[in-house]
Amino acid sequence: MNLVGCSNTVQVAIVGSGPSGFYAAEVLLRRRPDARVDMYDRLPTPFGLIRGGVAPDHPKIKQVSLVYDRIARSPGFAFVGNVEIGSMLTVEQLRSASFADRILDLSEELDAGADAFLDTAAVMSSLDLVISSDTAIAHLAGALGHPAWTALTFSPEWRWLLDRADTPWYPSMRLFRQKTDGDWTAVVQAMAKALQGLA
Repeated sequence: MNLVGCSNTVQVAIVGSGPSGFYAAEVLLRRRPDARVDMYDRLPTPFGLIRGGVAPDHPKIKQVSLVYDRIARSPGFAFVGNVEIGSMLTVEQLRSASFADRILDLSEELDAGADAFLDTAAVMSSLDLVISSDTAIAHLAGALGHPAWTALTFSPEWRWLLDRADTPWYPSMRLFRQKTDGDWTAVVQAMAKALQGLA
């Protein structure tokens, strides 16, 4: 999709996105300043995954939250938190929205039960590419040998090694690293440029 050449206002709903949704919103709002991006999440904060994660007080995590905060202050961005899709905001309400044709709802059955990640793996198999930060999703895509791009901090965990765009653990994965500590913008720009090369 070439968003730069569109003449109509672009409206996007990001449902239950976590960090990857912020990166997508940043690129979209930069390329189309007139776009409207609405993010819905059951968590009360737009970046609950990092605030409530394994190490919410880690300095790197705090830097990421500052980037998300900047994106959330964009004029075309709205966050609707503490909302559970299906009860507080009904699926019918989403289906009647002007952007309903661009929503793929996988929430009801995804990874329900004891077999966590089986549904996610099945969804991944239908995608051309998985883009993620260093999360379980990235590791799952890599373990499955599915094409994946992973955004990494300037000083990532040891398993990602240093100064390389690939990893011996996951041959199907491409790494996008911060060149400067805390600079996610350059990472997102590199991903956007690489995506254009795939089109």
